[in-house]
Amino acid sequence: MSNSRDADLTRRNELYLEILKFGLLWIRSYGHHGDHRHCEIEADHLHNIPAYVAGGNEAHHLFYLTKEIPYYLKRVDLKVEACLNLVKWYVPRWKELEGLVPVEGSPWEQEWREMKAGGWNYGCKAGE
Repeated sequence: MSNSRDADLTRRNELYLEILKFGLLWIRSYGHHGDHRHCEIEADHLHNIPAYVAGGNEAHHLFYLTKEIPYYLKRVDLKVEACLNLVKWYVPRWKELEGLVPVEGSPWEQEWREMKAGGWNYGCKAGE
């Protein structure tokens, strides 16, 4: 019989795998269209996800939310409709991950709490 923690871990891994799969499909599409810049940006965004799925240090999951996603959002060109659509697809998954990623004890706990207190919402307006 699985417990809540097991269900949360399973869902967290499912979300990571959805993000990885969809991002890889976009890399393929960007590559087909010769958009090597966005191939690099997307690959940089995705490269640590297999380690998050594999386990390891639970505290590092918050690194993805606190460091990797904001860095990705600074680099991706949201004026390109395909990029904007991809980010819109990612946002609900990132938000769901927030509830499944351990915060307490992470080296990025304080920074994460400050980001959220400051209104961090992946570039979305409140309620989106």
